[in-house]
Amino acid sequence: MPGRNYPKITLAAMRTAQARRIVAAQHQLIEGLKMTGSPALDAERTLMIYLSSLRHLEAHEDKLRKEQKNPETRRPGKWAF
Repeated sequence: MPGRNYPKITLAAMRTAQARRIVAAQHQLIEGLKMTGSPALDAERTLMIYLSSLRHLEAHEDKLRKEQKNPETRRPGKWAF
């Protein structure tokens, strides 16, 4: 990924997919901890943070997709309000 100029929508999709993989791995970790009787509280708290990040990434990706479909919703400049 570094050194390449991907479109914003592609980068957003790649990052969202990576976040989903992280969330899935964290779910598996929690299951494994619970099966062995180990405390899983820290892993569950970490999962909550990952889920929050995933929601933000998904919202950003959705926004980019909507802007792509309807260019009028795009702000004209970086500092335009």
